[in-house]
Amino acid sequence: MVLTESDLIGGDKIARQFAALRDDIATLSDDEPWLKEWLGREATKGGELFTIAKLNRAKNGSLDAPASDPTSRTAIIRSFNAWTRDVIAHIDAYRVSARTADVVREWDAEAGGA
Repeated sequence: MVLTESDLIGGDKIARQFAALRDDIATLSDDEPWLKEWLGREATKGGELFTIAKLNRAKNGSLDAPASDPTSRTAIIRSFNAWTRDVIAHIDAYRVSARTADVVREWDAEAGGA
């Protein structure tokens, strides 16, 4: 999932991807609840970044109007895309790890979370 400025005008593609992500999370086995919880938190974080970027774009009242603050929005888009890369890297690492709660706790600790 990569966010671009054009995604902020409609955002349907990104919204559909988040809906699919949440559906995928819900279908995961309950054998690894720590993974489901982490993915849920990450989906929320990504959704918040997307919403912040859309609100920044719509700050002047219209999604079709000229961009209101392109500099800060560019930073938000970069943060969103970095979040995407980090989530993918963690999922790839998890697949080849011991697949324990400790793996996820380490990510949370690195991020300053739980």
